[in-house]
Parts: sequence; C-alpha cells; structure tokens
Amino acid sequence: MLLRRATTGPADPYRHAADRPDAGPSSIVTPGQPQGPYRVSYEVTGTGRASVLYTRSASVTGIVSVTLPWRATLTLDADVGEVTLRALTPQAPPDGFACRLVVDGETVVDSTPDESGAVTCQVQLD
Repeated sequence: MLLRRATTGPADPYRHAADRPDAGPSSIVTPGQPQGPYRVSYEVTGTGRASVLYTRSASVTGIVSVTLPWRATLTLDADVGEVTLRALTPQAPPDGFACRLVVDGETVVDSTPDESGAVTCQVQLD
C-alpha cells in the first residue's frame, strides 16, 4: 500500500486534525524514504452505544464509551507503526456496526463484527 506524504506538517504531531493547518499538496514517496505524517480517522458506524479502544504504536490513545456513529481524527508521525481500532457494544451488534480506518482521505481497512460481536481494524503505517 502506497500512502501519500504531506509536504508540510504540524509542530505537534498528535494534536487533533481540526487544529492542523492545511497539509498542502501531496508528494510522491520513493521507496526507502520515511512516510507521514499521516492524517488518520478512526471511525465506528452503527447505532446505540459502544466501547471504543484506539491505539497507535501499541500504546493506547483512547478508551471511550460513545454514541454511534463515532469518529476521531488525529495527525500521527511518520514512525507511528501500527494503528488499531476495536469497538464492541453491550448488546448484540446493531445493523451497520463496523469500523474503518481512513488514512490521508483513503479508506485502508474496514471490518464488520467477528464471532464475538466486536469489530477490529488494524493497519501498519511504516
């Protein structure tokens, strides 16, 4: 998977994207060059309530109880590594319950409930 690299980036790579200045045009990344920063949207669809865990580089970014649909958008450093989103509902999963990771405006992974009723989306960004 080839992801675009922004030509400008924020001074604080973990602040919310809403606070981020315009990234400007993207540039082509050649193999071997570090990629990023990445604008990552963690998204969970459906109705009702869910518990959501989202991570970056194997460290917990947030654990929240939310009303669906839900989304959090962060700008992450080039060396972010693995990005994970996991959500579960207290009841049987509602219709449309799914997760999605969007990186720089492109959906890179989406998932529907597994046999336990949870949804998990995961991608490696390095």
